[in-house]
Amino acid sequence: SFLDPQDKSLEEMRGVGFTAAHVVPFGGMLPGNGTIILLGGASADAMILSNNFSFYSELTPAQRAYPATGMGVMAKYRELYRQATLNKNYQNVYASNRAGLERPTSDRILESFYPVIDKKQTVFFKAEKVLDIQRVLTLQKDLGFTLTLVDVKEGWDMVSKVKAANAKLFLSLDLPEEKKEEKKLDDKKDDVVKKDDAKEEVKKEEVAKKDEAVKKEEKPKSANELEKEKLEKRRTEFIGKYVGQAATYQKAGMKFGFSCLSVKSKDITANLRRMIAAGLPEDVALASLTTTPAEIFGLSDRLGSIDNGKIANLVISDKPYFNEKAKVRYVFVEGVLYKQEVSDEKKGDKNAKVEIDGSWSVTTEIPQGKSETTLVVKKDGTTYSAKVFGGQLPQTIDASNVSVEGNILKVEYTATISGQTMNVKMEVTVDGKTFKGTTTVSNFGSFPVEGKKDPKF
Repeated sequence: SFLDPQDKSLEEMRGVGFTAAHVVPFGGMLPGNGTIILLGGASADAMILSNNFSFYSELTPAQRAYPATGMGVMAKYRELYRQATLNKNYQNVYASNRAGLERPTSDRILESFYPVIDKKQTVFFKAEKVLDIQRVLTLQKDLGFTLTLVDVKEGWDMVSKVKAANAKLFLSLDLPEEKKEEKKLDDKKDDVVKKDDAKEEVKKEEVAKKDEAVKKEEKPKSANELEKEKLEKRRTEFIGKYVGQAATYQKAGMKFGFSCLSVKSKDITANLRRMIAAGLPEDVALASLTTTPAEIFGLSDRLGSIDNGKIANLVISDKPYFNEKAKVRYVFVEGVLYKQEVSDEKKGDKNAKVEIDGSWSVTTEIPQGKSETTLVVKKDGTTYSAKVFGGQLPQTIDASNVSVEGNILKVEYTATISGQTMNVKMEVTVDGKTFKGTTTVSNFGSFPVEGKKDPKF
């Protein structure tokens, strides 16, 4: 079992106010069963609230083997489901009258489908994009299993189809980065205006004349510039729909929970505020974190609200939860207090001066354990480059992007492991000879990362 009460991710999730979660295994088309856990406890067994709760599935293809495509996964899923149905029926016939019948063979993969076929277990299917949702809904219609869509990111155009399928829903809390517009101020011009107000009108006239002259001489935009503007407009519209997805489902009268499969814990509350700003009512956002998931999981008698007889899970913040300055101070999990160490100082300081260049021993905590690599950063004038090697990496990799802003280091690279290509983004805060932060690996999620500088540097 990979369930560890000392896992840092549990502490991070408690830090943003989570006390229970539905956790699922990692990787592949049929990784295994999901489990409901409490985010606290002395042992893995003590954390488990409902074991083998869900049948977790993905459309993830195999590497260099069948099924290696999305369509192949769908075909294989149908084959396994229908074969499991036949096996189950045969076992029932054999159990009722064994005479003259061959003893049925045992197959753990097919037998894992039995609770799904009997409607005793729900299929939690990861479906991030429109095509994924369409494919999963097709499978559900063909096979008839009870469905919950998980980590939905781009499903705003699928509202009516999801609603018609009577599928439960967990929307992703991972959002695209906000576009930040840089504003340049001409301090010298401002000073002149402030010092000589009497010439303000004259300056305005001069500026107006210059603007008119520029307009007359202005060249028509090139095809590349026009295309760039169109792309930027589409990107802005896409992000608007993405952030407003929760509000879209709410307006359609659908209840939903939130998924943290691919979001960094530090971004959760900020992303919730963005959704609220895009039209999601605060009370619905709060319900989607508490009472609604408890209802979807069938655990309203134990979780979701504060009431007599329910599990003593409680979160206390110093301001209303969705307030930008709110900090979670105390978290109770099953009556046990987890006091949060809250620092009022920002982790990153864009004005700090640190020596980033050198060799760093990097430790990343992934579900399979600790991954050890080496990061070598070089500085050339004002630019940086980096190489990564060791651990599971088959060879030395040159980083595609390295940026340093104060004591904040960001490194991006692409790695191919066991035939699978993954985009890796590391963002850390440097403190002298050490750093801490997170590493995001494609769609597999974000993991804690620490680094220690080689004493020679």
